[in-house]
Amino acid sequence: MRKGKLIERKQLKQINLNEGLMSRIFSLMFKPMMDRGLKKLIKSLYDDPEIQTALADYHAAGKRAKDAFKGYCKDHPDSTLCNKKSATYRRYMR
Repeated sequence: MRKGKLIERKQLKQINLNEGLMSRIFSLMFKPMMDRGLKKLIKSLYDDPEIQTALADYHAAGKRAKDAFKGYCKDHPDSTLCNKKSATYRRYMR
């Protein structure tokens, strides 16, 4: 039984090594092409007025949520959401 587990672990290590090597090779081959494409995409997105208004709406909604959460914590300081260890607290109160 133990010998079977050792063989299985060896095979798993070899598979992980091969997958890591292949992903590294492909990333080196295709990274420059992807970078160029993404730069063009980002430039075109910043010029699009619909994207600009969507981003402005997104940031405004985030600000409203942050303000609402601060008001909630002011009104309900004993809430578990307002605990300093809470992920929600850390997200909105930073």
